[in-house]
Amino acid sequence: MATTVPRLFGDLSAATPQLIGQLAYDASPAASARTAEQHRASTRRVLSYLGGFEGSTWQQRWDASPLGRGEITAAELGTNRTGQKYSVGIRALFCLRVVQPTLLVMKKHNFNGFPDQFIAAQNDRLLEKYAARVAHHDFSWPHKREALFDVCCLMAVQGIGFADLSPAALLHHAHASRTAKAVLRPGKRDANVFAGHAAWNVLHGMGHFPPSTPGTLRQALHRGQLTLEELVDRHTIRNQGVRRLLLDYFHRRKSDTTTPPWSTLSATSPTTSGPASKRSTPGKPI
Repeated sequence: MATTVPRLFGDLSAATPQLIGQLAYDASPAASARTAEQHRASTRRVLSYLGGFEGSTWQQRWDASPLGRGEITAAELGTNRTGQKYSVGIRALFCLRVVQPTLLVMKKHNFNGFPDQFIAAQNDRLLEKYAARVAHHDFSWPHKREALFDVCCLMAVQGIGFADLSPAALLHHAHASRTAKAVLRPGKRDANVFAGHAAWNVLHGMGHFPPSTPGTLRQALHRGQLTLEELVDRHTIRNQGVRRLLLDYFHRRKSDTTTPPWSTLSATSPTTSGPASKRSTPGKPI
């Protein structure tokens, strides 16, 4: 059974700006009182802006706004009288899971400190374990920062918890990130680079991915046809009885059908072309 979007603070889809602002304040325990107050004020100001758009939930209003559609950035909204940027409040809405952004919006903003605030707000022990493994991994600080940002960004955009972060989810993020960069930085050399290499190395090294998963993102991107076991494992089926049942079925059907029944498994691969959901979440567990 697939898990739901993590909501540590409950359903905030129609919560009052006062409550959400207070949660943004409370979710900043390591910040000074002044900084925490800035988080609260900025969050309420963003919600005031979103209140001018159609919708019965904050997500609907966010999607209806130029900000949510990625047509403008927080900087274009200006600052309030105390000089606090809207981006602080927007970042808080993502961390509290009030709204689920698109990857394009995430890439258009440079949210300073986003991974730290996101991790603190999730209260997710597996995510904290991952952050600790990143800190001790043998690669440069820029790669560590990238490994943290890619995973936190992926979780916010795809609306999943760390337990549901599958190889397919990270592959999808890699392809979608390159697409977003091609829009934001057309013709630039880095626009053709896949995101997620550092994150993949840590996730694979800590045993988070199934044993059949390639050791690097590069290998996953360039490998050939997958085995039935690998295709099934891309869907992170936790119930081993269900996994065994699917494999037995596919193996029996493999030789007596012209249309492989397992083709729908590969069709959900993030490399497959064609229309996709705006907030698709590949690889969610069964």
